[in-house]
Order: sequence, then structure tokens, then C-alpha cells
Amino acid sequence: MFGKKKEKQAPRPYQVIVLTRDYMIEGACDEDNDILGWAATEEFGDALSSEIFATDVRVQPIGNLSTQPATFPKWFLPNDTNTLAILAMDSAGVDICNGAFEDNTFEFPITLYIGPYLIKGTALSAEEEGVSTNLQYAFLPLQDAVITCQLPNAKFNELRASMAVVNIGLMDGYTIER
Repeated sequence: MFGKKKEKQAPRPYQVIVLTRDYMIEGACDEDNDILGWAATEEFGDALSSEIFATDVRVQPIGNLSTQPATFPKWFLPNDTNTLAILAMDSAGVDICNGAFEDNTFEFPITLYIGPYLIKGTALSAEEEGVSTNLQYAFLPLQDAVITCQLPNAKFNELRASMAVVNIGLMDGYTIER
């Protein structure tokens, strides 16, 4: 009762890149506003769930849109199925992603297509046989992800992240490389 109160630690921020079919959103999230942890829940894509936000954001079009890159102090990410992939861009994000998907212990090399992206990496699955499109979660975690944008005149050719999650509901197809 008279001891020192344990001080609440500030949320640990981490950097992400969120890819949609048309935009790349770069910004910061934290454990209180956790897009990587959110991707590991059944609520992702639920219209009744709340949206989350990133801070210190840069939004830029991927392809030939006339939209100019812009920065914003806060960017809201609606909880819907337009998110194709989320990349953890630092060790704090990797730690959060690993914790959120701790039951995904089976590893296998995978190549998949989602919209204009060719994605390669090591999938972490809860299924020993590989990817199940009936997974409890909408997202599949990938280690050592390499994402190539195949649009003509794309604003980036390749993104790399030691950890990313991809929306399995939007996959055009995949192959497991055993």
C-alpha cells in the first residue's frame, strides 16, 4: 500500500510499411495501437472492430496514380480487407509479430501473388501441411520477406523485411517450395 507504484512504461513504438493495391503507407505504431498484433486476431476485417492509426506517416501511390506523396501526423487504417501486407521494419515490430503468431511454428519456403505483388519468404504456419485458407487469422506471417511490385513504372521495385504478414484472403495463388 505504501510501496512505490510501478510506473507504466510508455508503449514501445515500431515502424511499419502497409501495402494496399494502390498505396504504400509508412509510419509508426505502438503496442497500444498495434497493427501487427491486430493482424493476428479474428477481428481483422470485422466491420464492427475499431480502426487503428499510424503516426508520422508518409503515403505514396504505388503505380501511375496522379496522387502526390504526402505526409500526415496521423493516418487511420480502416479495419478492412484492403490491406495486402504489413511489413515490420525494425526489431520492435519483429518482436511483436513473433509474439502475436507464436503458435505458427511450421516453416516452409513460399512464393505467392497478391494483386501486383510477387512475394517470397519463409511462411510460419500453424498447419504442418502448409497454408490453409481456412486459417483462424486473415494473415500469414513470413520471415525474410521479399516483395516485388510488378506494376509498370512502380514507385518501388522491391521491399525487404525480416518479418511481414500477408493477407491470405487476397492471395491470387501460391506455391510451397519443398
